[in-house]
Amino acid sequence: MTKKSDPINILKILETNDPLTGFELQQRMDCDVFELWRDCCLDERIHSEIFSRRYLRLDRKMKNYARLSPSIRREFLTYTILSIPGEENACSQKKDRLTNKLHNISLSKRRLARESMIQSVSETVDRDIIIEHACFIIAGDIVYNMAHDVPRPESSTGEMVRGSDLDIIIIHDDRLDAALIGSLDEAIFSRKHYLLVHPSYREEIDYIIKDINRVKSQTLMRSFEDLVACKILWEGEFMFGNSQIFEQVQAILHEKDVFRKMEQLHKNAIDGRKTSEQSLLASKSNLNGGDNYTLFYTQEEHEEIY
Repeated sequence: MTKKSDPINILKILETNDPLTGFELQQRMDCDVFELWRDCCLDERIHSEIFSRRYLRLDRKMKNYARLSPSIRREFLTYTILSIPGEENACSQKKDRLTNKLHNISLSKRRLARESMIQSVSETVDRDIIIEHACFIIAGDIVYNMAHDVPRPESSTGEMVRGSDLDIIIIHDDRLDAALIGSLDEAIFSRKHYLLVHPSYREEIDYIIKDINRVKSQTLMRSFEDLVACKILWEGEFMFGNSQIFEQVQAILHEKDVFRKMEQLHKNAIDGRKTSEQSLLASKSNLNGGDNYTLFYTQEEHEEIY
C-alpha cells in the first residue's frame, strides 16, 4: 500500500542526499505522487528547479483541446530537481547534466530518423525523383530537444521501445507517381519494422505520406484530426528532400492563419496549466478520478500523427 507524503520526511531525505529528481524522491518516499508534488510545491523550505520545455499538446479531453506537455505529473517526476536551500549550485549542476542528456538523446534520434529516411529512399526504384518531388519533416518531442529514452510499450504491438517516437511527415507534390509512393511506403514500413524489433535499436517510427492537396484540406480544421495534423506541421522542421515543398507547406499554413491559431492554442494551454496548478494545490482531496485526475495526468499521447 502506498504511503502518504510527509513534509518532514521529505526534508530529511533531501538533507541527507544530493539534489533529487521528483522520481528519485518518490522512490525513496514510496508515497502517492500527487501528494508528494503538492507538498513540495507548498513547502517554502524545498528548493525546486524545472528544466523541461513546455510545449503544446492537443487532447480531446480538454475543453479547447489545448494543454501543455509534459503533464504536471511527468514534469514533476522527470524534469524537476529538488533540494534544500543552500544546495542551489548542486541543483543547477544536475539540471545542466540532465538537460544535456535530453539534448543528446534528441540529437541521436534526429540523426537516426534522417538516416532511416535516406536509406528508405535509396531502396526505392527511383531515388532522385522522390527527392525532387517530396520533403521529409521531423516533428514531436525531438524538435523541442525533449526526446527521452525511457522504455515504454509500443501502442499496436506492445513491444518495448526506447522512449520517444521518431515522428516523420512526408509531403509530396502531385507529380509523384502513385507506384513510386507505394514503393517509398513499403521501404519505410520495412525500416520501421527493423528498428522496432532489432535489439540494438528498439525505436518506433511513426510516419505518414500525404500530398499538398491533403495539407490544404487539413488547414480548414474541420475535425480534431485536422487540428492535430496542422499542429504537427506548425512545429515540424525540414529534414531532407525538396526544401521548396517545405516552404510551400509553410506558406499554406500562414495563408490559412494556422500559425496564429496554434500560437493562441499554446497561450490557452499556458493559461490552463496555471489554473490547473492553482486548483490542484488548493485541493484538499486526492485524485481518485474526476477533474483533478484529468488536470494532473495527460491523455495517452499515442494519437500524434495524421
